[in-house]
Amino acid sequence: MSNDEKLRKQYLAMVPTLDQLVEDLRESLIAWCNELKIYSPRIEGRVKECHSLLNKVLERNVHGKSFGDPLAELSDKVGIRADLIYGSDIKRLVKRIQQATDVFEPIGDDAIDDKRFSLSANEVGYSGVHIDAVPLERRGLAREHATCEIQIRTNAQAAWAMASHELAYKPVVKRSDDEKRRVFRLTALLELFDEQILHSRDELMSDPNYPVARLIHALRDARFQFRAGEFNTALTHDMVSRLVDAESLKNVDKLVDYVSTFAHVHEGKLNNVLSRDYPSLLTQPEAILIFMKLEDDIHNCQEIWHAAGLPNGLLEKMANAWGKRLPPPL
Repeated sequence: MSNDEKLRKQYLAMVPTLDQLVEDLRESLIAWCNELKIYSPRIEGRVKECHSLLNKVLERNVHGKSFGDPLAELSDKVGIRADLIYGSDIKRLVKRIQQATDVFEPIGDDAIDDKRFSLSANEVGYSGVHIDAVPLERRGLAREHATCEIQIRTNAQAAWAMASHELAYKPVVKRSDDEKRRVFRLTALLELFDEQILHSRDELMSDPNYPVARLIHALRDARFQFRAGEFNTALTHDMVSRLVDAESLKNVDKLVDYVSTFAHVHEGKLNNVLSRDYPSLLTQPEAILIFMKLEDDIHNCQEIWHAAGLPNGLLEKMANAWGKRLPPPL
């Protein structure tokens, strides 16, 4: 049996274990993105195809740079990609991966390849971050066989990578310099896209109405878990603005998380109460906010309600619907 055939069979025997490793690492990256509030990440993983591995070994042999041990020296047998909306989230996720000492062996700076630093000031090109990491849980794999590559980039960088690799490098037919330049010119546009979308996000987040809008969005989504149909959006904005002070809105992410947790913990009760039409606020998303406040501190809820100039009778009806009795006013 030839060495190449031995390599093929050895690698194919490893693939099922590598597949499970990919899934484990994907779940970890998804959890870290959730923890960091990195929204809508596209996280994919793959085990290097056997033919791709054999082709890479063959190419090295042809160029006189043979591997000593291909399965140990190829660090991208397991590949995980995280494509993010905002470039500013890349550094945060890289840092979180480095902190994951319960998942990986220590990841030094020398294991992190930030492609931006390989470009000169007058160059444009792929600028994602690649990390070589060794998982602690290897499921029987040798350490060197379990080494994986994690790629973190923006969606725009991902588009450039796919286009440039497929159009400029991988085809057997040699591409002209003009065709390659056409692909590379896209890079400047994609860099501009990343800059502009980040600028737009920063402008949005600096808008004083942004925290209220985030909270309303969360309340609306929670309400749709229990009740469909239209609601009075102007009333919702007015009520939320009155019932949540500016100091609380500074930590709107915490409020949004609490809405989700509250809806989950009180799912059965909310499903029952929000199916009613009376009082009228039960048809509104802000009903969940009122119930949150009644559940947390009924006295404080009453104080906030009165300070906002809202009718006490309406709060009393909402409290009764939630199974609470308002204390007598001081």
